[in-house]
Amino acid sequence: MQYDQQQLTREHNIDVSAIPPLSDAKATWIDIVGLGDKTVVQQVATRFHLRDVADHTLRLVEMMESHRDNCSDLQDLYLSTVSMRTNEVMKVLTIIATIFIPLGFIAGLYGMNFSTTASPWNMPETQWYFGYPFAIAIMLLVALAMLYYFRLKGWIGD
Repeated sequence: MQYDQQQLTREHNIDVSAIPPLSDAKATWIDIVGLGDKTVVQQVATRFHLRDVADHTLRLVEMMESHRDNCSDLQDLYLSTVSMRTNEVMKVLTIIATIFIPLGFIAGLYGMNFSTTASPWNMPETQWYFGYPFAIAIMLLVALAMLYYFRLKGWIGD
């Protein structure tokens, strides 16, 4: 049985080097007290055993606190991993929405079917022979331009 010298010095201001080894404890106490009485020796031995139990209990409590801290760290790691995955999913969904919102606007604008007979300013492209391919080309151009911009910013791709 060895006691932690620094811990004893810190807690009790005791110079541990002045304390005799525990193997000689009974003989030392008998010499100090000057009695060979077994009850005194048993009380001293019991006190040493109780100190040993207290030290073991203290170490177990410290181990428990260490394990609790480790569990807390693992839980934080798990939650941050889940958060990172959620952020990746949100990033993909945001990019998809960002691309399709302008496309929906263009499709909605050309889907209003204003007649050019009422006013010459009412979407002449709807009466144009290449109006539909033109609208599709604009949508494709907008989508590709946004993808290119996202790639330049490093938001998608490697």
